[in-house]
This record gives sequence, C-alpha cells and structure tokens, in this order.
Amino acid sequence: MTIDSPRPVWAYIAFEQIPDPLHLKCFEVASSDVAVLVQCAWQGRLQEVLVDRDQVFHRTLDPNVR
Repeated sequence: MTIDSPRPVWAYIAFEQIPDPLHLKCFEVASSDVAVLVQCAWQGRLQEVLVDRDQVFHRTLDPNVR
C-alpha cells in the first residue's frame, strides 16, 4: 500500500559495514503486512530501505522543532 503522506517512524536498519542495526529516524512511504519501505538519511544520502514490519515503530514529530 502506498501512503499519501510519509509517516514519521523509527526503524532498526542493518547496514553491511556496521555490526549492529542502527535505530534511525525515518519516514514510511509504503507498507505491506510483512515489510515497510522507509526513507532515511544515512551518511548524507537519501536511502530507501525495505525493513521488516516488526523493526518499524511510529513516532510523532515535535511541533516546536523546525
């Protein structure tokens, strides 16, 4: 399912060069029953990563932060 407006989420993402998954602020752009497509910035680049559904958690944006 494609999401009309990206939702803010936390995601645990495993990168090849790093031994442990990173807990990153991301945006959910599409989802299914088993996986979520998230966008995040890693090392200055926009990344789109497919993450297991159980590794993604909703978060809320702070309205006072720009």
